[in-house]
Amino acid sequence: MLRLLSSCLLLILCFDAAAKLQKYNSLYTYYSKPPFIVDVQKKAGLFYDFARYLSEKNPGAIFNVIYIPRKRLEQQLKNGQLDGPILGVNPLWFNDKHETKYLWTAPIYNDIDDFVSLKTSPFEFKDITSLYKKSFAGVSGLYYVDLNELVARDKLDRVDTIGDQQVLTIVEKGWVDLGVISRSTYNYLLKHKKIDNNFHLSTIPHESFERRVLIPQDQKVWHEFLQPILLRLPHDPKWQKILSQY
Repeated sequence: MLRLLSSCLLLILCFDAAAKLQKYNSLYTYYSKPPFIVDVQKKAGLFYDFARYLSEKNPGAIFNVIYIPRKRLEQQLKNGQLDGPILGVNPLWFNDKHETKYLWTAPIYNDIDDFVSLKTSPFEFKDITSLYKKSFAGVSGLYYVDLNELVARDKLDRVDTIGDQQVLTIVEKGWVDLGVISRSTYNYLLKHKKIDNNFHLSTIPHESFERRVLIPQDQKVWHEFLQPILLRLPHDPKWQKILSQY
């Protein structure tokens, strides 16, 4: 009975918030990589599916995913110009460890950043010193926990590129010792035969983290709408079926 009452309360809150969301319909991301964004023109990818999923939860509303590069998106956020949430991010990446600067939802996706190298010269992470005098490929503009600090101390060399798939290209060409890539992206590329299976993932990854939704403080209605939905995602067969495609 308590579970039923709790579910009913969440639904009431969700529908009430949904009714107030008519003037908001933009969902933002700075990711242009699979599985989150697969094809912009065709609106294919997990985030587009999430937008359609939300539209079904709020009949009459159509939610749109908009890609904006990280620096510009963060600037709009700081200037109070953002009129919607940012998908798939984490408090640590926005200097909000205590979750006081912005509103945060439950996870939309659990992910891992892996150390990737070639099978012919595999890299295994043991501790921070195992990275000394190595070179790694990463995506320009992204912050890598601990790695950025090692680069600043000249203990680790960094080569920047435009995306995860390009990270793998640089590793494959032997230009660096290793790369850092999201497991979600790696698995998608491997599953859809976009890359060859000649890479090695370290047993100990770089980090595990939750991809959540950041909401500006002045848009509490977004949190009221999204939080109940995201709390139920792990138990929703329809959402699990969507995830299985990626």
